Amino acid sequence: MKFIYSILFALLWIGVTITFGSYLYRMGLPIVNASAQKLLLRTIDEDLECRFRKLNPNHAYATGKKQTKHKKVTLTDKSGTCNVCQFAIDTVYTDTSFIQKAKQSFLIERNPIHVDSLNQKWQLKLRMDGICAKTGIKLTNSLKNGERISASSGLNEPDCFLLAYSTGVGYGIKMDAFIRPFWASVILKAHWNNIWTWSYVLFSLIFCLFYVPGVRLFLVQVLSKFRIVDNHVKSPQPLVQQKSEFVWEVNGLTFDYLERSITYRKQTCILRKQVAEVLLAFLKAPGHLLLNEDLKKLFWKELEDVDSCM
Repeated sequence: MKFIYSILFALLWIGVTITFGSYLYRMGLPIVNASAQKLLLRTIDEDLECRFRKLNPNHAYATGKKQTKHKKVTLTDKSGTCNVCQFAIDTVYTDTSFIQKAKQSFLIERNPIHVDSLNQKWQLKLRMDGICAKTGIKLTNSLKNGERISASSGLNEPDCFLLAYSTGVGYGIKMDAFIRPFWASVILKAHWNNIWTWSYVLFSLIFCLFYVPGVRLFLVQVLSKFRIVDNHVKSPQPLVQQKSEFVWEVNGLTFDYLERSITYRKQTCILRKQVAEVLLAFLKAPGHLLLNEDLKKLFWKELEDVDSCM
């Protein structure tokens, strides 16, 4: 009966964890998407500015004072509902006039945007902001003659749609961005300062360590394994090597079972029959760890206890 109660309690805890994690994910996803949108728009503006400076090193990318600029983007959820949202980007210029769009059109025509490079820059900004996600960009270039050239990089799934971006006059670009953030990044990014989140994480750790026997046993095995490995690596003494069927040697010290002797520095000690048999059984056991120092101790002990020393 106690085992059944334990199983039921574990299943209840797993269900609560999944439900609570799903709730945190749904609540944090809009926050992460908003950060990703700002970072993408900032990446686009920085990329255009960099390309403009390569073409015209002595001219500024935009005129006017550097202030906050509001961009409107369209978000589409899985049900197909579209919402127009406005985001403030504080690292771009306020000049959104026809002249500025014409400059961007000229720039994009002379120095096209590489979608792979743009996607990599966006991912880099996301990682610097603490967001781990799969991203993708679909870029469509609209030529002056009406022709369209499309290119994509990374993720391209409708249910991961993030925003649509367009700029330029005549020769312009239309960009669709996609993102699928990792669930742990969403929870940590949106709820890292939530006391209830960390309280539940602490409770889960305590539950796993003290309630689930398998977790405790696994930790003990891992720690024991590392301890054994560390002892082997740090041990300064060499291991005894088998030279023949009944002879072992290490650093000038030799054990011969047939003669029941240990030889060290031209001095031979005859072992008692019981001692030799025990030593042989130990050496033949799989995984034996007999060190040079162990044989030395046995050698000097037998010299003291046995009169038959040559």
